[in-house]
Amino acid sequence: MTRNILYLDKAPDAYVEVLEKLKPDGFNIWYWDKMSEREKEEKLPLAHYTINTTFRIKRDLMEKATSLRMIQRTGVGVNNVDMECADELGIPVGIVPRGNGVAVAEFEILQMLALLRNLRALEADTKAGRWPNFKYRDVSYELYGKTLGFIGFGYIAREVAKRAMGFGVKIIYFDLVRAPEEVETLFSATYMSKEEVLKNCDIFCIMVPLVPENRNMIALPELKLMKKNAIICNCDRGYLINEDDLYTALTTGMIKGAAIDTWADEPVTRNHPLFQLENVIATPHASPGTIDTFYKCVKQALENIVRAEQTGNPIDIKTKTKTPRITD
Repeated sequence: MTRNILYLDKAPDAYVEVLEKLKPDGFNIWYWDKMSEREKEEKLPLAHYTINTTFRIKRDLMEKATSLRMIQRTGVGVNNVDMECADELGIPVGIVPRGNGVAVAEFEILQMLALLRNLRALEADTKAGRWPNFKYRDVSYELYGKTLGFIGFGYIAREVAKRAMGFGVKIIYFDLVRAPEEVETLFSATYMSKEEVLKNCDIFCIMVPLVPENRNMIALPELKLMKKNAIICNCDRGYLINEDDLYTALTTGMIKGAAIDTWADEPVTRNHPLFQLENVIATPHASPGTIDTFYKCVKQALENIVRAEQTGNPIDIKTKTKTPRITD
């Protein structure tokens, strides 16, 4: 029997080319954004699997997708899926836990360098016809010799640390679960309390799951602990940093700057207070966004769908329901 996979996000030609190249035998792939409303109504009940990255999967879609056996994410987060409904309907939700690590880590290094070297201001002045050759030298810094502090030291944090080590940084971190000794040795990483990390770092990265106890983990009390020339980079999740308090810290000289790729409410409107600040680099949750990452994540997603179909035992399932819903 042919199985139908519904790809829910926007599918530019380059994405379609990758998906069609990787499509397993015995499967169709349908593209949600290329369907008319009538086609959506007709095909949604016939979809056996869905793949999504940013598309929000809500109750109404799941209830109409009466043949749906599994929801497969191409990332690690599940906050854009109604997980309560998925469990209620017995639909497992799978993730791809390590597909975007390289892209996010490279982007985080990009954020650090751009902030330390005032890249945004240099470009703006140069394009405006000025020649700011010396203008920012007294407020520009090298990455070399700086202390890079992490709260959360899992897979992506370690990918960042691996690349940052090439620039000659010192690694410090806090995590609820301390890394094994061999990992600390590999990264020459020093374990500290959360407060010590904030006090001692020149560059701060937060890399923890968005669970209720982590919301607003970094607020005014934490920001007051940091050095005045410290910078913050966040490619992880919105709501980890209190954006109002971050605005206060940036406008009062409490810290030097911030680069934010993930936001409390996405998409962000153009009048967001942080958008008005010159010492903020704002990007639209783009850190995982490369065609290389897309290829890796889709490949793993499709492999897990095939695994679910052939063995009934998909991996990296985040719901209480672990096996594909049988609708035959």
